[in-house]
Amino acid sequence: ARGVPGTFSQKPVMGRGLATLWFALWHYAPGSIAPNGYPLGLMVGSGIMGALFSFVSRHTGTIYWTIIIHTIGGFIMIL
Repeated sequence: ARGVPGTFSQKPVMGRGLATLWFALWHYAPGSIAPNGYPLGLMVGSGIMGALFSFVSRHTGTIYWTIIIHTIGGFIMIL
């Protein structure tokens, strides 16, 4: 496995947790330009999605499904 979860392959909970945290923190910048100027909502939602992505990639052994889910989520956000 690649990425943060792969780095912690002997500690999958830590790997998933760090991947989820990083995904949420990465979305601080887009959230900071939200109309209400309150990025926490996007960060919490991103953290939940990051946990889902980590779960899916761990159980499927590939990131391709997470790419598809992320793309669909992005389209839903802009509608």
